[in-house]
Amino acid sequence: TVGSDGYVRDANGAIWKLDLSFSNII
Repeated sequence: TVGSDGYVRDANGAIWKLDLSFSNII
């Protein structure tokens, strides 16, 4: 799901920052 802060949490609990490449996991 996408949070209001612009981060995405996937089913495994990994957090992704929304950006142009959508490939940077933090």
